[in-house]
Amino acid sequence: MGEAIEGQGLNDVGFATAGRLGSCTSGPLLVVYSGAVWYRASTPEDVDEIVNSHLKQGKRVDRFVMVLKRS
Repeated sequence: MGEAIEGQGLNDVGFATAGRLGSCTSGPLLVVYSGAVWYRASTPEDVDEIVNSHLKQGKRVDRFVMVLKRS
């Protein structure tokens, strides 16, 4: 993720890793704030698409968005 952000020249975007975001069974997750959009990206290409579309152009990538349900 960090490499994808740097590769797009997004110097104003912060990036942090977390060991657990509360939904481990879903696989690797990305959360974009503000708006708290949760993404499930399966491949490096998915991450590149999210970075390019959401972070660079401000367009959410709906096919990777997770809908979280509380039990």
